[in-house]
Amino acid sequence: MHLSTIRRGMAIVALCATAAMGLTACRSGDGKPAADPSSTRSAGGDGTATPDPSSSKAAAPAPPQSALAQLPASEIVRRATRAMTAVHSLTADAKGSADGKPLAFDVAINTRNECTGHISEGRATAKLISTGTHVYLAGDDAFLRQMGGAPMVRLLHGKWMKAAATSSGGKDLAGICDLKNLLSGFQEKPHKPRKGAPTTVDGKQAIPVTDSDPKDGSTSTAYIAADGTPYVLKVVTVGGTGPGTVVFSGFDAPVHVGTLPADRIVDIDTLGS
Repeated sequence: MHLSTIRRGMAIVALCATAAMGLTACRSGDGKPAADPSSTRSAGGDGTATPDPSSSKAAAPAPPQSALAQLPASEIVRRATRAMTAVHSLTADAKGSADGKPLAFDVAINTRNECTGHISEGRATAKLISTGTHVYLAGDDAFLRQMGGAPMVRLLHGKWMKAAATSSGGKDLAGICDLKNLLSGFQEKPHKPRKGAPTTVDGKQAIPVTDSDPKDGSTSTAYIAADGTPYVLKVVTVGGTGPGTVVFSGFDAPVHVGTLPADRIVDIDTLGS
């Protein structure tokens, strides 16, 4: 696995952030949207999903609608955008694919570019830490073998690779931990957002807002918290160039980086010098 693959892991999260406002990104692991079916039905002129007359099942009693749920889709998106671009930290857990291989990524990150998390491609997994000035990566043997075969495993087994965040060896990894870059996708404008029926995400009431990107044919659904601050809780995208799923949580929670033992660190900026 090369650092370009690490960058694709970051791209899943960044693309999903854009998708939350209806532009691109993410698919669930089985290739099917995890949205409530009503979130993907055709929309009426007011941007609200219309009911499916062909359904023979009686609808379950709907929970009382929050004040946010009664707003037009465009206003819900505007408020979610404002909430997401104001956070100081969050956790992003993304799953998708790259070059036909499953790719997963989770990271807790703050505005000081401190982060901790994991990235995996298939069965290869690595731990990631950023202090803001330096990035550290510790891969399992499968990860190291993809990077450089058996010699890389012998050199770095049980070690942490270290690089300056601004160096050629570290800037891609540092980009993963750039919260400002991640959240920039939420500033994009949606195309024609459509509001679906209220649902739940991890036990929280949420309002699904679906949008399609005419450029790549993808369809994205953002699940926005119905109560309290209207954070985007989850995004599911099917089709297009960046399919996958991302779940956001831990809004404004502390990010604990910790300290690594010096004898387990290999400075890759100095290797070969």
